Amino acid sequence: MLHRCLVLCLLMLCSLTAAAELPESTLPPDRKVSYFTDIAPLLQQNCVACHRKGDDEGGVMLESVDAMKTSDNDEVLLPSKPEESRLFVAATHGDDLEMPPAKNGVGAKNLTPQQLALLRRWIAQGAIDDTPKEDPSKNNWQPLPTSNRTSFAATMHPNRPLKAISFGNRVGLFLGDKMVTELRRPQTTADALPQSNRNSSPAQRDFVHAIDFDPHSNLIATAGYREVALWKYEPLQAVTLPSTPHNVIALATSARNHHIAVLTADHSVHVGTIGNQAFQWSGNSQLNVTDEKSIPKLALSPKANWAAIGHQQALHVLSADGVKSKLNTPAIITCCIATSENELVLGFQDGRIQVIGMAPQDTLTDPIKVSANPIQHLIATPTWLAIDNTGLVRSADQITGTWENFVKLPAPATDTSLSVDDNKLFVVLGGSKTGTLGSIDLTSKQFQELAVHDPAAQAIAANAKWQFDVGTKQSLALTAEKNQTASDAKAEQNSLDSLIKKTDDYVKQQETAKQALEKAQQADETALKTLQEKQALQNDVNQNRQTLTKQIAGLTTDDQAEQKATLQQQLAKLTSEADLAKQVKTAMDAQTKTASDLESKQKALKQAEGKVVLAKADRGRMEKRLSRFKELEQTLADQLAEEKARQSERQEQMTASQTAATQSRAATNRIAVVSTPGIKGQTHLASFSTTAEAITLWPGKQALPTIPLAGKLIELSQTETHLIGVLETSTAPNETQTELLAWKLQASPWQLAKRLGASQPNPLVDRVLCLAIDPSGKRLATGGGQPSREGELLIWNLETGQIETRIEQPHADTVLCLDFSPDGSRLATGSADGLVKVWEVASGALLQTFEGHTHHVTAIDWRVDQREISSAASDAIIKVWNLSTGKASRTITGLKAEVTSLRYLGIDNRIAITDGDGYVRIYRTDNGARELNTKPSSNYLYALETSQSGDRILAADSEGQAVEIDRKGKVLHRHELIDAPVASQ
Repeated sequence: MLHRCLVLCLLMLCSLTAAAELPESTLPPDRKVSYFTDIAPLLQQNCVACHRKGDDEGGVMLESVDAMKTSDNDEVLLPSKPEESRLFVAATHGDDLEMPPAKNGVGAKNLTPQQLALLRRWIAQGAIDDTPKEDPSKNNWQPLPTSNRTSFAATMHPNRPLKAISFGNRVGLFLGDKMVTELRRPQTTADALPQSNRNSSPAQRDFVHAIDFDPHSNLIATAGYREVALWKYEPLQAVTLPSTPHNVIALATSARNHHIAVLTADHSVHVGTIGNQAFQWSGNSQLNVTDEKSIPKLALSPKANWAAIGHQQALHVLSADGVKSKLNTPAIITCCIATSENELVLGFQDGRIQVIGMAPQDTLTDPIKVSANPIQHLIATPTWLAIDNTGLVRSADQITGTWENFVKLPAPATDTSLSVDDNKLFVVLGGSKTGTLGSIDLTSKQFQELAVHDPAAQAIAANAKWQFDVGTKQSLALTAEKNQTASDAKAEQNSLDSLIKKTDDYVKQQETAKQALEKAQQADETALKTLQEKQALQNDVNQNRQTLTKQIAGLTTDDQAEQKATLQQQLAKLTSEADLAKQVKTAMDAQTKTASDLESKQKALKQAEGKVVLAKADRGRMEKRLSRFKELEQTLADQLAEEKARQSERQEQMTASQTAATQSRAATNRIAVVSTPGIKGQTHLASFSTTAEAITLWPGKQALPTIPLAGKLIELSQTETHLIGVLETSTAPNETQTELLAWKLQASPWQLAKRLGASQPNPLVDRVLCLAIDPSGKRLATGGGQPSREGELLIWNLETGQIETRIEQPHADTVLCLDFSPDGSRLATGSADGLVKVWEVASGALLQTFEGHTHHVTAIDWRVDQREISSAASDAIIKVWNLSTGKASRTITGLKAEVTSLRYLGIDNRIAITDGDGYVRIYRTDNGARELNTKPSSNYLYALETSQSGDRILAADSEGQAVEIDRKGKVLHRHELIDAPVASQ
């Protein structure tokens, strides 16, 4: 009964005064009561503060109908039975319940008569839950103000100079100092936002609180309201092209009209249009190619009405109407270009060029001497350009038609591609500069080297060096731990040896004490026997004396005189009472002394035995500790040996990759410039990687991640908005086949691939405040929760998009930060509850809890050797936690504002932090010394990220401004979101 009353008290709705059963009013008979609109608000106002998830007094939750119906305490809510439902009984103050007390502290009030009537009617009508199912896609989303560009998140690609920064609900990607794209999702009814254009929407509906890169697949994850968006790197969209019956040996394009022409191994020419599955027309050139190394030159007219093939000193022209012609040229043809529908220009081995009129019939002009060396390339710009095989670029004067030197390249050019938007001619060099990318500014007539080595090879080398550096740090940590364990084992062995010696001494002392006790026992027994004998003698003598004295007293006659004298003589011979007493006292004193000595010897023996027992117990514990130390030492030795073996492999990989990077070249001998459809001025240089079978896009001086291919590109060209390539693959030893491919450059290199949380019911309860992709790229962890109620921690499978592990009630408040350990086996979390926790990823088990912060934990990070994590909080304190001891090894104080973000710098024992006063600071975690104190922003800094090597720091603020600095505080780049025009689809 007492338990039941307690439950009723806890269930009772809040009232400020104790009273008799509360009155209720009446309702119209046809009044239907809604839980969502009528009941839930009054419960929320008066009950849920004390009966909610995470704070369910008496084990009762009143946050939902299901929670009330399935309560562990019976009869909380019985549909159709209000008088039997404890919820209603408590609400009416039935049974004289007086809970909560008048000073309840949560502002709760008694239910009014009208509210009680509503509660009764709702239960009587079956306690139906009519709460609408939440679907964030159907919410009436309002746009964030365009001026609100608070940057809560920023991240850096570990292997590329690529950065992703949030600006409100938008995300911009930056390469070097240039913004290259914005993440935008396709516009759908569900995604519709007033601020969206008709084709796309911002990355998220709500503020983006977290971003992370997966370096393996170049995936980007962005966090939003009850959703994580996954963005896949797909900068090129495949476009249909017809297949060829024979291998392609030459390729030509008509840039503005999307026409292509290919010359196949049977010397046929096929002409088509990008997007069509069949060629428009074909013809055989009747070429006579005897030297396989001598590749014919192919040109296509702008409208694809004719194609020209130059080989040796012959020019073959085929037309769409089937007309064929052949012209002999004055020298070997080295290049050709169709400048218009009526004109073709040839470059010759003797340094001359020749213009050929193509309509109404083929006509030849006199050759013009341009260079003393063979002409390699002809470029039709407002001023004609010709490049010879020494790298000399010459231009034709627009007025006089004379040729003059334009610029001298450092080496011959193997290919060129013109960017009209940039007014630049991109070149790939040969000779001593083979594979070097550069550009010629057509206005300043200056050559600029863009890249010498393949960025893919450099990324591989950088990652290999990072893995080696991390391995070195790990080896050093293992070595230090092994040495410390060995030192601990040695100290324990010394202590054990000392204890063994002491134990032996204690055993000897115990034996001596036993012998002494035996002697004391013998002495005491002898003394006691002597005392007993003396006492017995005393008794006998005194009794004899009394008898003689009594007998003598009875002899009073003369005839008894002789007998009396004899008795008197006997009496006189008896020992005196005083002597007897003295003897007894002496014996008693002796026995008292031996008894005392015996007790002392017993105590001594007990103490000696106690020392032996304690020493043996200590010895047992020491032996166990020593055994553990030795086992740990052996384990660490084995781990160290394995780590050294892996480190040897890493060193080989690092050396090989560094050699490969040094020997690599930025591009093969083919390049092309392509523009994003519908976005004027957004052009990319495309090259074929020399390290991997992949295309590399260069939006500027630095490259985006590569796009893998299934073979080798032997030809690469472009129309205005498409890349066209000829892919060569091996089909058998010494046999190859070619495939004609085309791609359109996407408006954004990253496309929305998947939305975690889009399914119903949505597993995410609120905003995703933090996320991280594990080092393997296979898992994603997300953190969030319901403020002041409970935290949420989920681990997702990135491939399937499904939840692998849901850690129940990980924190008592929202999870604000998380980070995977460098090996991906553990996950550290920080929460608004002020705690830092470490979890096992595989099982979801809690491994460690760290207490010490007094406010929200806002940032957390692992040191690469996995021996230490650092955390920062709104209490303006930084804690450095030792995972071995489970305690804080360093506390850094003295900050004037809450710390918002924290990251370790590379492999060092240094951390960079940002805080609310706009400063970026660097501290040592071993001694707490501050090494940098710079203020790159006058605003509140929210986000911070560091490069993998720790040489660069990226910080972003409340006004949508991001700054990249080096470790000395020098500003390298400043970034803001650029409202670039969005491409039409």
